[in-house]
This record gives sequence, structure tokens and C-alpha cells, in this order.
Amino acid sequence: MTYDSTPFTPLNQFIQSLPVTLDSNTDSTHLLNQILYKVTTLTKSKYGFIGVVNCQQRIVNYTTLLEYNSIKQATSPFPNRNFKVFPSAANRYLPIAKSLRDIHLLFDEKREKNGLPWFSTLLLPLQITGNTKVIVGLCDRKGGYNLFSKDQMSSLSFKLSEIIRQYPLKNNISVSNQNSPTNILDFCFSTPTL
Repeated sequence: MTYDSTPFTPLNQFIQSLPVTLDSNTDSTHLLNQILYKVTTLTKSKYGFIGVVNCQQRIVNYTTLLEYNSIKQATSPFPNRNFKVFPSAANRYLPIAKSLRDIHLLFDEKREKNGLPWFSTLLLPLQITGNTKVIVGLCDRKGGYNLFSKDQMSSLSFKLSEIIRQYPLKNNISVSNQNSPTNILDFCFSTPTL
């Protein structure tokens, strides 16, 4: 498959600009929030997340979750407060988190035509240690993610893996930018299982 790489040049440039080694004073949570914001914006996605999963837990859950939602943008894309009011939209991908080994692409043309959320998804798994996996997710890009090359996502996964290995995220935090649906019932009925 061939594609025009011109639209992806800003994303390529951003991935190449990411540091492989960090200063010891680097706040990894803030840095990953900035990366998430930038990647979500450059890919023209409506929602993005970075979730850390402990694969040894009997019940899979995120130990750390960073989210960015471009639709319900607050005044600052990098909030200073931690909160968790409603279930995260990223929870819909927990059932496949343990088994995810390679880039996972989903696209539902009918959902896109009907204006429903979660019509396109790109999931990028990063194995940090034997027990810890990081899932990077991008959702709702018009036309889907099939045009994004595996090389781009491999470069992004390499850079993010190196950053997270050097400076692991703190457990049990959830940093969000207006991540929740306006109504808990909207979440329950608009989130089909995979």
C-alpha cells in the first residue's frame, strides 16, 4: 500500500524531536501529557490516552491513566489537578489489554457515517517490563488510522518506552482533560464491548 506522506510530516518531525534520555529533573507525567496532547492533535484524533496496566493483576485495570479529549477541551490542555468522576472511556480497551501484542487498528464505517463515537481506534502496546504494559490509544480520527505507517508508530513506541522506563509514572493517578461523558448513561450505552 502506498500513501502520500506529506500529511504525516509534522507527526514524523515531532516523534524525531522526542528525547531518548531525560534530565533527572524531568516530570515524566507532565512530559507524557504534553506528548499525548501533541500526538492527539497532530493525528487529528478526538481522544487519546496513555494507560499503564499491571498484567499480574487478576482484574485488569489501569494503575496510571493520562487522557486528552479535544472535544471537551478545558482552558489548559495540561490540568494541574487529579480527578476521577466517571469511568474513563479508555476502560473499553481493558478487556484486550493483556493480549495486545502489536498495533491494533479498528474502523467502523457505519458508526462514522451515523456520527457515533469510537468509530476508529489505534492501540499501540508497549511492553515496559514482564508485568507492566503501557497502552497508547488514539480514537475517532475521520477516515481511520490505516494511513499511519507502522514505522511511525514503531518510532513513537520506542521513544515512549524509553521515557517510561527511565521515569516510571506514579501509580494510582488519573490525569484527565475533561475526559468523561456528560452522563454516565451515555457512557454505558455508547460503549460496546470489543
